[in-house]
Amino acid sequence: MLSFVRAAKFFVNKSYKNQFFGSEFKNSYRARFTYPKGRRHQIVIASAKNDGWINAVAVAKEIDNDIKARSFDFSYKKYLPQEAQQIEMAPRNWDLVAICNQYKDTNKFTNELTTQKASWKQTDSCLNKVSKKALQLNQTDLLLSELLAIYSVGTLERVFANLKAACYFALKQGQIDSNPFVGFKLPKRPKQKIVCYESSEIKIILEAFRSDEYMSKYGRIPLRSPVIGQILYYFDTTPGFLRLMYKRHVYQDESKLTPEFIAQKHQITSKKGARYAPAAFVTGATDPITNREEFLQLLDSLSIPILVILAENAPPKSKAEMLAMAELKKLQTVRLEGTLGIYEEYPEAVGEAIQNFLSH
Repeated sequence: MLSFVRAAKFFVNKSYKNQFFGSEFKNSYRARFTYPKGRRHQIVIASAKNDGWINAVAVAKEIDNDIKARSFDFSYKKYLPQEAQQIEMAPRNWDLVAICNQYKDTNKFTNELTTQKASWKQTDSCLNKVSKKALQLNQTDLLLSELLAIYSVGTLERVFANLKAACYFALKQGQIDSNPFVGFKLPKRPKQKIVCYESSEIKIILEAFRSDEYMSKYGRIPLRSPVIGQILYYFDTTPGFLRLMYKRHVYQDESKLTPEFIAQKHQITSKKGARYAPAAFVTGATDPITNREEFLQLLDSLSIPILVILAENAPPKSKAEMLAMAELKKLQTVRLEGTLGIYEEYPEAVGEAIQNFLSH
């Protein structure tokens, strides 16, 4: 039971680390508190008339309980004066969308942004594509049936893991009676044969490397041109620009970017014909796929052991792709310090990870 002390229309709750203060302000009671650490809140929770004090204490207790249960409503809607009388009403009819939204709101300050953007976004997308009936807690078989018509089993493994976690959280809050995803098994993934590139596909890839065009937001620019192409490539490979790119995306330790190191890299870019392959790579002309989901499905179809070396300091967009791969259960993931040039900057650590993987 929480203990509230009232003095001169002022109450204090010291039941958790960040003190909860309430006071009368402009004929209403307001609550001021900090949650999570560093984020301050101020909410008008009741009128100062009639039984306003009783309502204020009730709402304050509700806020405190929600904070302890990590289910605080950051929209404040639940705690506004017009909602105060609804706190003790009958429980909500929880479906999977409501449960997932609550789980996300509660954990958005503790989960990595990459997880929220990738894993949670995929789950939301799946739930938006099924019928309302499939969203009910007792319709897991129907949910699976509808999703299998759209997505692969590999994709659904991540989605159903998120649903299980969200339902477990709702179960702990007493909002549902049981977790329907406990013991729920997905069908086994069908094994697919590894298909090699056809001769025509190899020809297209090689042609991309020989391509004389670079697609920019301004249109097609001829990189193979003896004038324009050479000028563009020259500005992209000056020693100063190379050092900037290595500092931002490739190396973590700036002290390794010595003048001698940059000079060596610049010498490589100055070789005859050096601009064609980088142009094809950067513009995506050699990419056999167009999106993350397609890539994950291809990766998931392989039956051989796979190692993913995740660079902890990689740029956000690149790391998001790495994390998406790491979520595949069949892959072995090793997290190492470094960024996009991890294999070059920390060859010993990368080599050791590969050797350990191959020896098992």
